[in-house]
Formats: sequence, structure tokens, C-alpha cells
Amino acid sequence: MNSTMFYLSIAIFAGTYAAIMAERFPRVFAALIGGGLMIFCGFVTQDHAIRRSLAFNTLDLLPGMLVM
Repeated sequence: MNSTMFYLSIAIFAGTYAAIMAERFPRVFAALIGGGLMIFCGFVTQDHAIRRSLAFNTLDLLPGMLVM
């Protein structure tokens, strides 16, 4: 990865973080746009973003708690 790609990834992260802190629109939209840009630019593959980054134990725990 060259330095341009590195700085672009840092800029996407910082922009997403700034958008979340500014609270001008919902955090979910800022996170989705930031994550989508990371996938679009090729820093993360869709497979890695969906399968390897999700904590399925946590996703199983939340519905279980809501049922109780």
C-alpha cells in the first residue's frame, strides 16, 4: 500500500469520525457512508467487512436478551 492510499484511508476515517461528532445527521448514516467508502476504495473487501468483522456472539446475545 502506497502513501496515497494510506492518507486516503486516514482521511475517510477522520471524516467519518468528524461527521459522527458533529451530529448534523444520524451516526448510522455517517458510519454507513464511511464503511461504504472504505469498501469502494478497496481498503476492505465485502467478504471481510461482512463475515470477519461481525461479532456473531453479540448479535446472538441481543435477540436473546430481548426475548427474555
